[in-house]
Amino acid sequence: MSVGFYDYDIHFKPKKLLLNLEAMKIAAYYNKLGKAVILEDNLKNINDHEYFYIFRNIMAKNLKHEKKILPEIGKNISNIGLAYTNGIYIPLEEKFEQQTAYVHLYGNYLRDKVKNGQLTLVQVGKLLDSHFIRLRAGDFEFDISKLKRKYKVYIYDYEIEKVTDWENKLSFCKNNLMTENKTIKIEPLNNFKFTSFENVRKLTQIPGFKSSNVDLFVEESYKEFKENFDSICEWSSPRDGIKYHFGSNVNPNNNTEVVQDLCLSINKYLYTKSKLKACEFIVDDKCETSQLNKLQKDFQYWTIVRVGDKTLKDYFISRNKTNFDEYYNLIKKTPYKSQFDKLCNITKNEVKEVGWYYHE
Repeated sequence: MSVGFYDYDIHFKPKKLLLNLEAMKIAAYYNKLGKAVILEDNLKNINDHEYFYIFRNIMAKNLKHEKKILPEIGKNISNIGLAYTNGIYIPLEEKFEQQTAYVHLYGNYLRDKVKNGQLTLVQVGKLLDSHFIRLRAGDFEFDISKLKRKYKVYIYDYEIEKVTDWENKLSFCKNNLMTENKTIKIEPLNNFKFTSFENVRKLTQIPGFKSSNVDLFVEESYKEFKENFDSICEWSSPRDGIKYHFGSNVNPNNNTEVVQDLCLSINKYLYTKSKLKACEFIVDDKCETSQLNKLQKDFQYWTIVRVGDKTLKDYFISRNKTNFDEYYNLIKKTPYKSQFDKLCNITKNEVKEVGWYYHE
């Protein structure tokens, strides 16, 4: 009997190259047992297989095809991925985790990419000649010491800090598992998550990593941020930078707390711009419910586009006067009104040339 697989993500984001590591590991296990492993385009043939696995990591809102991928109930049907576990990664059984990914499961998918002009045959050949690895899954750690060199290494560990001796293992992947001196690629859905600048600095010691591969979760004062950012400034990209997450300790319904964190994050952002570097500030998911969430995103957009000598306030009003009035009516009721007033009166040139220094 065959084993069927359905990967919702590749249909939801057809323009991106998405290869599900869990699917390739499970396929490797059954392939070794001599069973046919088939990646299905839909769920119509779900009962034609001995086992059927449905994968979905993308936790998108307002899914157009939600009805097509609702969790199926059946003895031999499994739903795997972040979309089914509230965004929490749950390791596979160890018999699956210890497998080397079977990339050929996605053979037809990759051929379609070639037909559509999204990939070349050469690129597909390089993909098939690459390692797809998760270094740690629960208590299980994948042994990379016996792997042979391939073209590239794709690493799927988001919480890289949980990997034992992670910096040396990344160095080993870079120096011992690749035929060419290429950047180690991070799986498209994941970057590396860090909870301290100290560990980001360790990453900077390993050649071949882009700063845009880093998600940083840390609550710091402006002074602490400046000192720590200076230590990785040369490594950070002027375009992509690192992704700095904030707002995890903020009550989204408390305007004073939200504005305080917004002012702090905006000033940190301006400091990175004054260094001619980039640092994308991403508000914590729970703060999406705040009426002020969009303000910080608009500010970053303003610093990127060319708006002449307009101040931030002029820029907001020219885009949507109503929105600015709504923001301001909320902000002026907080103790941070004066700080926001100062922010509103700076121009893009001031952002680029001198930055804006936050006083706590």
